[in-house]
Amino acid sequence: MPGCHVPFEWCELHHVVEHAQGGPTHTSNGVPLCWWHHRTLDTSGWHIRMRRGVPEIRGPAWWDPHLKWRPVTSSPTRLLDRLSTNS
Repeated sequence: MPGCHVPFEWCELHHVVEHAQGGPTHTSNGVPLCWWHHRTLDTSGWHIRMRRGVPEIRGPAWWDPHLKWRPVTSSPTRLLDRLSTNS
């Protein structure tokens, strides 16, 4: 989440598509979230989705009035793959 500085090692893995709703227990469906963001995701106005293996977030209106989906990866390979498929 933007502004969250909890190190990966302290995070929990979140199923983007919940396991109870048929989401796979696989790295392609998981994102690391700190304890706080993991517990408050359903009530905070933040949303997460996977698009071609890249996690994207959409923040609440107070953070982004346009409610734009944004990729949240620093992996050059994932971003390059995504850019090449969008061309």
